[in-house]
Amino acid sequence: MHYSFCPTAGERYRVTTLLVRRSCLHQGMFWALVAIPLVIIGFVGLTVAMGTHTLSEAAAAGGLWFSVLACWGLAFVGFPLLRYWIAQGVTRDNPALRGTCEFEFGLDGLVTRTGITQSKLGWEAVLEVVETDKFLLFFFSRQCAYFLPKRAIPLDELPVLRGFLRQHASSATRLLDDAGRR
Repeated sequence: MHYSFCPTAGERYRVTTLLVRRSCLHQGMFWALVAIPLVIIGFVGLTVAMGTHTLSEAAAAGGLWFSVLACWGLAFVGFPLLRYWIAQGVTRDNPALRGTCEFEFGLDGLVTRTGITQSKLGWEAVLEVVETDKFLLFFFSRQCAYFLPKRAIPLDELPVLRGFLRQHASSATRLLDDAGRR
């Protein structure tokens, strides 16, 4: 089975986001940036409820509210923008990532090609195969994966490819069924 596609910047960003979200550090950092402002707001609310401060005194603590907004800004705007710029830069600075990509599935593994590179990954080296609504991800380490957009696979071939991957890829294969459910 052979598939070709030209990855878009948006696809690289989405895959980068999926990979980053697998990191425990990212998950901890994200939830800390969400939780810290909630703790601050709760503490301020508690002091107002206990009568220690008035609501106008709490509202006047501008630095406090700036910190809350800064945390949420980083979590929901800053880090996603940073990931997008990184994905753009990686593509721009690496000629091996530009142009058409090819995936070839065989009995002995997965071969990927670009205009100037070729890589062969035996099935024993594929640690995990994950299917999302838009991609097939072939992990060769916890944080590194080749990706194949599902738009590159004809709809009638997708069930055949899933069956092939279930048979040859790692036991840690998480594919959708033909109805799109895990």
